[in-house]
Amino acid sequence: MVMRIPNWVLASGLATVVALGAGSSFAGRAIIDGLATGGTGGGGGGGKVTTAAAPKPVAPAPAPVVAPTNCATISKATTTTGYSGVNATIALSFSIADKCATPSTWKVSVIDSSGATQYSETNTTDAMSVGSVNVATLGFNAKYNVSLTVTSSTGAQLARNSLSVSTKQAKVFLADALTVLNNANNDYLTAAASAAAAGTAASTAAADAVYAHDVAAWAAATADSAATAAADAAASAVAAADAATVAADAAAAAPDDADLAAAADAAAADAAAAADASATAAANAQQANDYATSTAAAAVAADSAAAATASAAAAADAAAATAQAALTAAQATYDGLAAIA
Repeated sequence: MVMRIPNWVLASGLATVVALGAGSSFAGRAIIDGLATGGTGGGGGGGKVTTAAAPKPVAPAPAPVVAPTNCATISKATTTTGYSGVNATIALSFSIADKCATPSTWKVSVIDSSGATQYSETNTTDAMSVGSVNVATLGFNAKYNVSLTVTSSTGAQLARNSLSVSTKQAKVFLADALTVLNNANNDYLTAAASAAAAGTAASTAAADAVYAHDVAAWAAATADSAATAAADAAASAVAAADAATVAADAAAAAPDDADLAAAADAAAADAAAAADASATAAANAQQANDYATSTAAAAVAADSAAAATASAAAAADAAAATAQAALTAAQATYDGLAAIA
């Protein structure tokens, strides 16, 4: 049986041979021979043609979300210089306008002329977008680069500002340091005087409290004595009144007895005197009791005053100690600046 090969197959095979260079290719001649003879061998059965399955389409990976380069800007970046102790200072005041979807990160770096980083601080704009970064550990008469960089949450740079700053010489601040020193000295002298006065007032108040307690104790004892005397006088008045009643009854029973009449008169006089003495003793007792009460209250007030003045003295001592520490620091600053000026 002779297999017939469609013309389009022959044409396709021939085109392939030509493309491969049939004149010099053994494989090309074999293909031509096979096509010319109609194909040989192979054992019949009309073969099957297998078509490979087309690969499934793969979805492209999502592109990373990149923050727009203009979603965060630096609207302000200014520097000031000064001194703190024996070091120069640089303060960077800044303002960042952040409209990114997620908070950006800012970083402040202070780099010296040799390229070494002297200070670095990082934060996010949601925590601090407007503020100031102060660096107080720098050298005098030196150049620094202060940079502020804003990056997105993915690390892309959104904004950057770089400022060249020169710190002043130490001698520039000597006059100011001397003024601070003089003021600190005056403050200390004032605080020390106040502390001394407060201490004197506290001592006086404490002595007054002791005296007030002594007076209150004496007044209480006097009141007790007066109360006892009043009680005795009252008892004497009662006894004298009873005696006058007895004498009057006796005189009435013997109206012609001159002695009994005289005795009745005398007893009545004694009773009247005893009543007067009792009234006086009662009045004295009341007065002594009132005085004891007032002196006891005065002692309590003196205790309060002593406590208040003692507290004031302690506060004055603390203020004097603070002023002294400030004076010591001001002196050290001035001496240090003078040494390197």
